[in-house]
Amino acid sequence: MTISTKPAGPSARDGIVPPGDRPHFLASPQPHHDPQVERLYRKQRLVAGFRLFARFGYNVGLAGHITARDPELADHYWAHPWGMPFSQIRVSDLVLVGPDSLVLWDGPGPRPLSGAAFPFHAGIYRAKPEVISVAHAHSLYATIWSTYGRTLAPITQNSAAFFESHAVFDEYHGIPFENDGDDFTYDMNEGLQIAAALGDGKAVFLKNHGPVTVGPSVELCVWRYIALEYAARLQIEAESNQMSRPTAMPDEVARKTAKMVGSDGAQWLCFNALWQEAVRDWPDMFD
Repeated sequence: MTISTKPAGPSARDGIVPPGDRPHFLASPQPHHDPQVERLYRKQRLVAGFRLFARFGYNVGLAGHITARDPELADHYWAHPWGMPFSQIRVSDLVLVGPDSLVLWDGPGPRPLSGAAFPFHAGIYRAKPEVISVAHAHSLYATIWSTYGRTLAPITQNSAAFFESHAVFDEYHGIPFENDGDDFTYDMNEGLQIAAALGDGKAVFLKNHGPVTVGPSVELCVWRYIALEYAARLQIEAESNQMSRPTAMPDEVARKTAKMVGSDGAQWLCFNALWQEAVRDWPDMFD
């Protein structure tokens, strides 16, 4: 089967693809039935995710990547060209990555992919077919928290969104690829190991490396990353107070809170508020 990396059906310039059906207000959208429409929908939200990461200062040098599984070729995913600033990424810049790390792009010149992105994104997608999007960056607070080797406590409503749904991966062995010029050799085991540590959760802290979030949609994955960074900041600052220490909610209260605040519908609505700002502020992202 072949596929063009250019959007089929409506083009990026034809306008914004709206969400799919939502049975009620506190529900996340259903995927579009037409894979060509769903593809463009995911790509538009993926680009908005990059722009939001740039706005919030999550991009550090070349580190960081957000990807989205293709709705038709389930073993392929969309990513950004390595080295392109998050703040400048457009829909037309995205590349399609195959399971063999082959990058497909309808444009002049080569488009490199992050050597660090391929092995663990591809591994997670392979191990977890329910995952549609994966995000990783070196944002300040969640990266600091990754050095502690422990999960976050439900000390606030925001933190409780991740109660019993995130983990720590403590087997970091350095960058998972080697290169000789433009030739990369990947260690695919890391992605499979991260997926195993993640289990059915929303996020995992890679010890001494940083956070990873996943989601059944691009919107949920991106919002979970933003919320995880904020939760890590809350706990770091709360624990730094020399006068007192934060206390966690009782487990039953944390579970009840997580059921609402951490639900797919609530988290989609949180992303959607940021999406509306992105549409207003960055019309060029749809080019």
